[in-house]
Formats: sequence, structure tokens, C-alpha cells
Amino acid sequence: MIIRSLKFIKSFIEYFACCLYDMLKGFYFSNMVFKRSKDKRVLGSNIMINLHRIEKGLTLRNVKPLFGKWFFGKLFQDLKSFEEINGSDYPQNISISALSEYKKFHLEKNISEEKYPLNLIEKEDTRALSGTKKVEEYNSSINSENHFFSLARSRSSIRNFSAKANLEDVKKAVALAIKTPSVCNRQPWKVHYYQNKHEIESLLKYQNGNLGFRDNIPGLIIITGNLKEMEFSYERHQIFTEGGLFSMTLIYALHSLGIGTCCLNWCSKPLNDWKAHKAAGIPQDQEIIMYLAVGMYEKDIKTTISPKKPLTDVLHVN
Repeated sequence: MIIRSLKFIKSFIEYFACCLYDMLKGFYFSNMVFKRSKDKRVLGSNIMINLHRIEKGLTLRNVKPLFGKWFFGKLFQDLKSFEEINGSDYPQNISISALSEYKKFHLEKNISEEKYPLNLIEKEDTRALSGTKKVEEYNSSINSENHFFSLARSRSSIRNFSAKANLEDVKKAVALAIKTPSVCNRQPWKVHYYQNKHEIESLLKYQNGNLGFRDNIPGLIIITGNLKEMEFSYERHQIFTEGGLFSMTLIYALHSLGIGTCCLNWCSKPLNDWKAHKAAGIPQDQEIIMYLAVGMYEKDIKTTISPKKPLTDVLHVN
């Protein structure tokens, strides 16, 4: 009994120390508390968050005029700060063409150029914001010689769906995703698939970022990882590594079968997380990794281009 108690105390202290380490590191290095307004990467990240909001808004089926006014002030402040420090030569992944497209949309709707925030948009950026592609074009693009490269390059997040995905195809994709590598082959992942419209809309209320297209999501997958299958304190991040690997495999598998997806992040406060578990009927020992909207593509698909970082910014060869 004493030995068991000592092991429990030891495990508790180890886990507490690990969590404290994570907390202090995240507290210090993240941009939550120490606002690094002069840091190029922090500014670039903040700019990309708000530019992507514009991109995403412009791809919705029913675009709301003058959407996003609440964050435009911060966006232009960050753009100004970036130019003061680094000049107007934005990194490859920062394309302000979203602003040009935003302005063009409103002018075509005969909304006055003087109306905020249109009057703040002065610069032009010819880099593409978004485009359309048809299912036929998608099918031909992944049947080339290098199947995986074409598959990965052709995939985009879809926010306009035409119908539910075929259940057998979803099962086929999940079966393939189970082949994902897993530490000690434990495979802690679970897939919860919801097809009832009212249930989907209820569950989406707990996820931040789907409001503009919530009513157009015919299927929702919630990917979880079972905490009971994690053995040691130093495996505290493993459930998310496993879940992330599994999620990406599933996304590509669905895409290969002609099923569109939109990745919905799960950055949730504790109470919200608890409520989502309860509403979804998911046991609390299953950590929610992410939401995934799924369905069939519309004939003409409008997506964001979402420019990516250059290889030199990502790959460091030692």
C-alpha cells in the first residue's frame, strides 16, 4: 500500500512538473502576454490570421458586405508596423491580394469606396487570392504520374458542399487512416461521424471559426485520442502528435475519394471542451483533436489560395 502510494505521488509530481514546464514555456514564448510588436515573425503571424479571415469570408456562398470591420484596424496597424521595420517586401506567405479582392467585391456591389474599411485599402497586390476549380479538373489532376504530389497540391479546404459524403467512402477513408504510424502501435484515435443536421449545428457552436458556413456542413467528423492509452508523464503531447498524424492521413484519404473537407481547429477553453464532450456523447477520457467538416464538392469550387512560406523558411539542413 505504501509503495503504491509513493508511486502515485511520484507520478503526480512528474506530471505536474511537465505541465508547469509547458505552461512557463508557453507563457513566456507565446504572444499571449509579452506582446512582441517589433518581432517580424509575430507581426507576420498576426497579419496572416486577419488576411486569412478575409480570404475565407470571400469564399462563402453568401458574402456579407463589409464583413470583418472589427479586425481591420488591427490589420492595418500591423501592416504599418511591418513596413516600418522591414519595408513593404512581405514574405512569400503574406499576400495582401486579399485586400484588393475585398475592395473589388464591394465596388462591384456599388458600396461606396469612402465607407470604412474600404478607404484604408490603397495598395494593390497582383498575387492570386482565390480561384475556382471543377470536380472534373480535380479528378484529372490526381491521376497524373506522381499521384501523391498531385493529390497534396490539389487539396484545399472547402466551405461550400453540395451533399453528404457516401458513408461507405467515409468508412474506406477511415480504414486507410488507421494505417497511420503510432507510438508502440497503440493507435489511440477515435472517429466520431455525425450526419444529422441539427446535431451538427449544435456541435459546431462549440468550435470557433465556422459561423459563416455552419448551415452548409452536411457531415461532421470529430477526431479524438484516448488518454487512457498514454502511459507516462512525458507522453503528455503524444496524443496530439498521434491525432494530428491520423487526421492528415484521413483528410488525404477523403480527398482521394472526391470528398471535400474543411479543417476546424479545436482551441478551446476547459468549460467549452467539457460541454462539447457532453453534447457529442464523447467520453471525457477522449481528448478532442479537431473537427473536420466533410461533404461532396459543389460543381464549381471556390477556395482560398492561402500562399505558403518558401522552402528556405521551413527547411534547415544541418
